[in-house]
Amino acid sequence: MKQITLLLAIISLLSCKNNSEKTYLITGRIDSSKSEVVYLKKYDHFNYLDRNFILDSCLVDSLGNFSFELKKEYPKLITLATQKYRPASYQVFEDSPEIFYYSMCEQFLAETPTFYVEKNKSYNIQHWDQEYNLKSVVFEESNSNNLREYYKSIDFRKDLRDENRKRINTNKEEALQSIIKYRDYFLNKYSLNQTFPDNSFNQYFKTEIYLGALNEFLQWYSSDPQKTINDLFYQNLMANYKKETWHPSSLEYYKFNEHYITYLMNLEENSMKKYFSPSNKKIEIAQQNSNSNIKKIYINNLSQLLNK
Repeated sequence: MKQITLLLAIISLLSCKNNSEKTYLITGRIDSSKSEVVYLKKYDHFNYLDRNFILDSCLVDSLGNFSFELKKEYPKLITLATQKYRPASYQVFEDSPEIFYYSMCEQFLAETPTFYVEKNKSYNIQHWDQEYNLKSVVFEESNSNNLREYYKSIDFRKDLRDENRKRINTNKEEALQSIIKYRDYFLNKYSLNQTFPDNSFNQYFKTEIYLGALNEFLQWYSSDPQKTINDLFYQNLMANYKKETWHPSSLEYYKFNEHYITYLMNLEENSMKKYFSPSNKKIEIAQQNSNSNIKKIYINNLSQLLNK
């Protein structure tokens, strides 16, 4: 009996060890004879000065197949590309930081396979071509397809700008309500109008939608000649920054964080600027007011830029 018990314990131990050592992969096929190498890159918008953004690379076989092992230390948001260039948001935030508020979803996050890595999951890209339409990247996994569908379809400015992207003049309350209505449509479509764990796919997706809507409104509102930055309307907008724990992998969170710090700087200086360059004052404001989950890296980037 003791021998049987010991044997079961050993089997149980081996079983646990095997489960803990299970390998999770990204596999796929790229439909292009010109692509010889695929690069796996991290996409950390708050850490856009990082030059070590390439996580791995692999040769593409004669049929276009490729495979990567997902490692525990990899970040949540990753992207695949056939070139070594910096991720798109890195280029904008470092080279042209004053236009941080521009719309970026489709061009930045849906040009190549970009997806959120969840724990203990493998990912298969069933199709990848260079046509840059919705079906140019098709995942086997529904969350990634939903995220890509959102990035390819979202246009919060559709009721605020004409076909030439020229600003449509309306009052700020109507403009905001139009965007909120559109935002809530997407939150309901993807069942995101609820509370989620902080570091989860759903919280990432919710952050992109919720703050993406506010960022688009703020871009429109920035050109309003009647805009005042110290009134209750603007104060209520900025209160969304502390509303919940937004996901640090979100591009829209980076943009809204910059809006928030700009807002506080404008209050401090009694000004109406769209952007403030890195300065000791900006670092001080960020130290006192930025959210804890991005404070360290945001201030580190400001310090690096200031000392260039």
